[in-house]
Amino acid sequence: PAYEQAGCPRVDYWQHGVDINREFVHEDLPWEERQNGIVFCGHNYGPATFPAGQKRIDLVRAFTGEFPDFIVYGRGWDDVDGVHCGGELPHDQQSQLYHRAKVSIGINHYNDIDCGFSDRQFIAMASGTAHVCHWIPGIENYFHTGVDCIIYHTISDAIINVKWLLRYENERCKVGNQGRELIRAEHTWDMRVQEYVGLLKKHGLWQWN
Repeated sequence: PAYEQAGCPRVDYWQHGVDINREFVHEDLPWEERQNGIVFCGHNYGPATFPAGQKRIDLVRAFTGEFPDFIVYGRGWDDVDGVHCGGELPHDQQSQLYHRAKVSIGINHYNDIDCGFSDRQFIAMASGTAHVCHWIPGIENYFHTGVDCIIYHTISDAIINVKWLLRYENERCKVGNQGRELIRAEHTWDMRVQEYVGLLKKHGLWQWN
């Protein structure tokens, strides 16, 4: 509505994607050789800066208590007692980290915006590592919980699902592999450009043959 009030008669949301030449180049380690355990990449801006800031902190604390090999990467975690922080990880190294992990975790700063997940979702899933992510409205339009990722609503729900993935390696491998294939098939930037061209044609704005 705000865009329409500003004079934009047609507004569509264009989802981000992954670079197939960057996210699919790392070699996957066998599950028994993956040393990163459970990982989360995300900054801590304090409990009040974003709506889900406190829940992100609570999740990291809970996972630190439940899983000795849980590591968080990002700024702002050194001041949180007991948290094992691997420091800030450059964006271009996150994919390599995921490729060496058993499970990756996702939680946004906003968990109430329709389809508003970060590119962490795509990068983590593209690695072939099982990804456990927080529910947001509309996420079911992109992913299928228990098939290509695991979607949770509460922190305790996330912990239960991670324990299940760690216990059943075949299921963890299946979720990770199907997540990667989904990203490769539907969520690369090549696919996004095709969608963008489709939007232009839909609105009669495409001027090339």
